[in-house]
Amino acid sequence: MSTGWACSHVVAAMSINEQFDLDLAATRLPTTKLSGGQRKIPNALTIDITGAKRFSTKLITRLQREPMYIHNWQVCKTSFLKKMEIKGAQMKNGVYQWRVKFVDGDELFYECQDIAEIIAASRNIGLDVTSLDEQA
Repeated sequence: MSTGWACSHVVAAMSINEQFDLDLAATRLPTTKLSGGQRKIPNALTIDITGAKRFSTKLITRLQREPMYIHNWQVCKTSFLKKMEIKGAQMKNGVYQWRVKFVDGDELFYECQDIAEIIAASRNIGLDVTSLDEQA
């Protein structure tokens, strides 16, 4: 089975032996990507490898712009080992605080950096933070 792809050294050898016209191929083949490896843009929950216990600032930026973005996300704080659900956000003294409800009914408020760290830690232990299966 052939995919139609040819290695660059094969194309170069065919061009040298005049079995393949590179100029014609260059005019006919569309190029959709830049040469070299493509930069992958991380999502909001990506861990930043360069900093210890740091993650992408995109999550914090998005939380400040859209506080209800994480509404009903499932999280778990490793020190409690209890499942929690983010229920809402409020502005207090110019700072957003997110209300997190534990399965036993307790509620705590977390500020932006804290809730972002809890979300990142929950994702690191394998919890699907964005799942809404329990609501359906």
